[in-house]
Amino acid sequence: MSTAESPDGVILVVRVGNFDEIGRRYGPQWADTLLQSIAWIVHSSVRHGDLVARVASDEVGIYLPNATMENVNKICERIRARVYETTFIAGQERQISVTVRFGGTRVGDQSAFQALSEAANSAALAEEEAGPLLFRELFS
Repeated sequence: MSTAESPDGVILVVRVGNFDEIGRRYGPQWADTLLQSIAWIVHSSVRHGDLVARVASDEVGIYLPNATMENVNKICERIRARVYETTFIAGQERQISVTVRFGGTRVGDQSAFQALSEAANSAALAEEEAGPLLFRELFS
């Protein structure tokens, strides 16, 4: 994708990489609270008019209408930095590490929400399996 706008936008998925481990160790209620905190960080990191929603137990989805790759990269960097800067406390006041993974797809490349979600999720899983890569390499 060039720096030109995608006329239909981009769907991003933000996955909490160690969500299952956190849920097992601290309980499902705390894991749910964690994802709500991540959703708030995501919401405060996107542009006015972008949509943010929880799409799975460990994922937050973002719709970025008319997004450029520059917009998408900046948003991902901002979210990752804010998650890194946030202190997450669970259990007996133990600080825990939280990792986030990103994946995305252009809305115009897919026809149905399920296909969009699967394409973005596949890109996020690729980042998780291969380690942190440049976002442009993960675009489905």
